[in-house]
Amino acid sequence: MKKQKIKNFWRVVIVIVIFILILWMFKTNIMSSYLSSKMRLPTSIAAISIKPRHTTLYRMWIINPMRSKMRFALSVKKVFLDYRLKNLIKQPTVIDAVELENVVLGVDFSNPSGSKNNWTKIISTMIHKKRKGEYSIRKVVIHNLDVKIKDQQGKILTKHFDNIELKNINSKKGFPTEQLIRAIFSSTGFSRYIQQAVSPQDFFKGVLAPGKNLGENCENLDIDVFLPLEK
Repeated sequence: MKKQKIKNFWRVVIVIVIFILILWMFKTNIMSSYLSSKMRLPTSIAAISIKPRHTTLYRMWIINPMRSKMRFALSVKKVFLDYRLKNLIKQPTVIDAVELENVVLGVDFSNPSGSKNNWTKIISTMIHKKRKGEYSIRKVVIHNLDVKIKDQQGKILTKHFDNIELKNINSKKGFPTEQLIRAIFSSTGFSRYIQQAVSPQDFFKGVLAPGKNLGENCENLDIDVFLPLEK
């Protein structure tokens, strides 16, 4: 009887070990699926490194909606997430810092003015999806950002930013993807291209008004500060 219990115990241990190994082997696919679910966007990751205090994602893409002329809405060479494990399992979920390197943000016009584009479609889809959980990202730093704007004639305008820093991005309705996207567009001066997608919440009303401090109207934005860093 005792021997049988020992055999059963080791069988359970072996099954658990095999399960963990399978998860580790497919961690990239699992993380891609997890991010797609959390961000409400189709996401692809080439490789991933997971440590107790940080995780690094390599070559991450966010795929554009169907009928877009540009393949990717966003591509990032490397994403570094700094966190404490205890803060990931509590509410709100807190991530200390996110660093993105070599980023390309693509804006694909659907009409001549660009008021309708791939990102208005993406954000509008996110607005209508139910999300749960409270998240807080204390700091986001973007190194080497290229914003590529493609009009209906196929002409591409590129604007480069060496560094951009965003602070205290929060959401009570799931991962703050929408808030992060809004902050990036606002800090790069291209907020007009997502105005229609976020107009129900009057997100940018008065934020960039002349004579206003950029942080004065951020109380309801769940973002404290967003500004380009000096070289």
